[in-house]
Amino acid sequence: MKKTFFFSLLVLLMTACNFSSTITVLPGTKEFPKEGGEFTITVTTDNDQREWIAECDSAWIHLDKTAGIGGDKVEVTVDANPYATTQSATIHFRCESNSVHVIVLRAGTGSSSSEGKPSQNPNAPIQVDVTEIEAPAEGGEYDVQVTAASDLKWMVSSNASWVSYNIGVEKGNKTIKLTIAPAAKDVYDKMEAVVTLKPQASTSDDDKTYIYVTRKGNPAPVFTIFNNKKVMFAPGNLQYSAAWKEWRFAQHQYTVIGADNKYISATNYDYIDLFGWGTSGYNDCYPYLSEEDDSKYGLANVDIEGTEYDWGIFNSANITNSPNKEYKWFTLSSVDWNTILEKNVTTLGKLNGVEGLFVYPDGMAVTGKETFDDYTTYTAEESWVTENGVLFLPSAGFRVGTTYCPEMTLMGRVGEVGLSDYWTSTVDGVLEFSSKEGEVTTVGYPSGKCVGLPVRLAREVEQ
Repeated sequence: MKKTFFFSLLVLLMTACNFSSTITVLPGTKEFPKEGGEFTITVTTDNDQREWIAECDSAWIHLDKTAGIGGDKVEVTVDANPYATTQSATIHFRCESNSVHVIVLRAGTGSSSSEGKPSQNPNAPIQVDVTEIEAPAEGGEYDVQVTAASDLKWMVSSNASWVSYNIGVEKGNKTIKLTIAPAAKDVYDKMEAVVTLKPQASTSDDDKTYIYVTRKGNPAPVFTIFNNKKVMFAPGNLQYSAAWKEWRFAQHQYTVIGADNKYISATNYDYIDLFGWGTSGYNDCYPYLSEEDDSKYGLANVDIEGTEYDWGIFNSANITNSPNKEYKWFTLSSVDWNTILEKNVTTLGKLNGVEGLFVYPDGMAVTGKETFDDYTTYTAEESWVTENGVLFLPSAGFRVGTTYCPEMTLMGRVGEVGLSDYWTSTVDGVLEFSSKEGEVTTVGYPSGKCVGLPVRLAREVEQ
């Protein structure tokens, strides 16, 4: 009874978020299996002249329209989920000063760890000659010999879309051909699945036989930091909406919010990507904090490395479009960045017209056209950056208190020509790159912790 009440209350609260004085959207939430699917959102406004816009932070959701006037319908396509864990995304609708949203959930392909693996019954009526399969990232085909009574009808199923089989309902002894699909190019984690064989008419777990399947991830493009740890970076800069209390990664590495960061407030529905020092939300240090008193931020004069004031450590499980909810994100220290800068190739340039810094992963060779100290000299394609795991840090600008410096240009650069800074987890430490001097370094930041800077999180990778 308590569970039913809690679920009903949750649905009521979620649905209530989809109404305002000017705009209504239905449904308020939609769930999909791992294969994805399609659905329709009905938009209603209080008069036919209301203009509205729709946006979603997740690349796996596609809207057939992102703006309209008055009542309308939006067709939504949800891609299949290649990852192990359930993922969520939010579609925002904004009409004048009002905002409403639709929450979309898609199931994962199966557990990414061995926890919760079903127990094998050695006396089950169906037996197999192989109970464990370990496939490379490239996948492959595997034959499994099944032994069962000649009159026993049995069936096979898989809890992961990347594991398929060539038979349906069978009787007696047979050979199953399991096909393990290759991991997508940007899937670096080991993934696990379970193939289940059971008598067609049985509902008992004791009658089930399992084949445990593991597929390795692709070799990850990594960066070596202090103590020889290997990391990968988040797919984009960190963003935050105060009104939604929602964290997300920018959709692309080159995405910056720019001048709209000046609307910083506790009730702002739009996203910001420039934060004061240590404003993860822990201990009321929220990203919209703009007081000039340095003691209000993080641990004041102590590093936030390894603490809840770190944006990633406090919020890893709450980043809506994280590729995997199990990832443990964190902010690199000045020492970590210096380790990368000493060993890895860096160059200034443009990605999709946005100026910034390219950092090559470990072992990536220089071809002779890189390492420029001016943004206008080198341009890279996004597909090449993604394929090679190159890190791109866009010049995102900075916020001083609640206002922008008047020197800010369209690309978000401020102050000195081409200067851009990123927070580290080291007190008063920032990563700085500038086309004025062609330098990339870490420096102390003397202007106070209320200054808003961008954040790019990383996660440790086992190699």
